[in-house]
Amino acid sequence: MRLRDMAELPRAQGGWIPLGERPGEQLALGLVGKLWRPVIEYADVSAEDFRDFSQPGYAKTVYQLTARPLNDGTLLSS
Repeated sequence: MRLRDMAELPRAQGGWIPLGERPGEQLALGLVGKLWRPVIEYADVSAEDFRDFSQPGYAKTVYQLTARPLNDGTLLSS
């Protein structure tokens, strides 16, 4: 599974929310859920609603991956 494929999963099953992209350079994904529970309960939140979502009992997290060319390959950072 590729990182981008995580956004194709249903939100209720842990599908990441695509928040933004600079093709070939940067990708940002978000996730909303009760992340501290042994079985995570995810919230179905759209990209448009992600920033303002503030329902008590849920946490938000963002994963950003940046790719930078190097002389002998690519540097990935988050």
